[in-house]
Amino acid sequence: GITGATGCTALNQADNASPSYQYIDLSSYMDSATDYARANAIDPTDVNTVIDGTPDALTDVLVRDRYYDDYCGYNWWTASAGGVIGLATCDSLSPTSRCEQHTVRYSNVWGDGASTSHRRWLSCHENGHSLGLTHRDAFDSCMTPSPLPTIVVLYSGHDIAHLNAAY
Repeated sequence: GITGATGCTALNQADNASPSYQYIDLSSYMDSATDYARANAIDPTDVNTVIDGTPDALTDVLVRDRYYDDYCGYNWWTASAGGVIGLATCDSLSPTSRCEQHTVRYSNVWGDGASTSHRRWLSCHENGHSLGLTHRDAFDSCMTPSPLPTIVVLYSGHDIAHLNAAY
């Protein structure tokens, strides 16, 4: 669906079919993973992404990574305890109650030890939330709640149908 809760709020569908992305001090491996997810999972749908050179109130998706330990009331990933590895939040709503601006966050603590495939999965997954996709138990989608033994870095036909209908 396109109205599931993500992050700290219950409203997450983006307000723009051509969302602009700004990468804010991303590690090189998450920069690459986000580029891959945009080019191979998002852009083949009716949603077409662009890079915004200057972040401002009109930027649709801010993408960050940090060594989080507590943010938004979540316990972030540690090797000994597990935890949150990524998060998509709606930072402000448009007049139509769609999300004006999202922030996608990745955990560097997790990302430092993850494979390229796992990082791509995380980017596909969190950016899917920024477009309004929710968790699904499906073997053909990156929207699974956690990565499967066989990593999928694409949206399923079901997810694509939702995106194409919404945008």
